[in-house]
Amino acid sequence: MWSSGFSIALDARNKLMDIIKDKLENDKEGFVGSLGSLPLPDSSSAAQHLLLFISALIPKALASLLTSFTLALGGNEQRHKKLKQSKLSSHTSNFEPYQYNSKVSISRTSDS
Repeated sequence: MWSSGFSIALDARNKLMDIIKDKLENDKEGFVGSLGSLPLPDSSSAAQHLLLFISALIPKALASLLTSFTLALGGNEQRHKKLKQSKLSSHTSNFEPYQYNSKVSISRTSDS
């Protein structure tokens, strides 16, 4: 049976919410336990906050791994170039960008 990506995402969200709610009910120690003991407006608020927190960490972790992998592939030469570039950009960040002067006109002359 065919299903859309949105329905698959909703199913995954519901499964994650079930796991999170189970952890909130059973774990009384650590971050999850402290989140479960907070006075929140309703019972699903803690689970929704935890789902948002987890969902935000996954892309950041993946980006960190890909950055580390890319730097490892580049070797020490690429690290030195990146360090030199960051030092140069910190020195030049105080300069204002070039402003185009509209009063100056450039015309093309013919040689005939």
